[in-house]
Amino acid sequence: MLADQMISVSDLRYKTKLVLESLNTGAKYVLLNNKLEAVILTPTEYEYFKQLQKAEEWRLDIEEAKKNSPVFDNAEDLLSELLA
Repeated sequence: MLADQMISVSDLRYKTKLVLESLNTGAKYVLLNNKLEAVILTPTEYEYFKQLQKAEEWRLDIEEAKKNSPVFDNAEDLLSELLA
């Protein structure tokens, strides 16, 4: 399956339209000198991955905030901190 998704830079250069039209079957992996050089995605796939990245950044921010936030054993302690 992955072999079907790999294309050479030469194929991309000479068959650009065919490569772009075939994106509906999945991302294309562009090889330069038999090494992965780039990945071509549809705009929808790209936006999806951007959203995943943003969600992961938010998750990391939340984890960091949890580490740096005080823990209160009861409402009285929380109120004391808020009113201080």
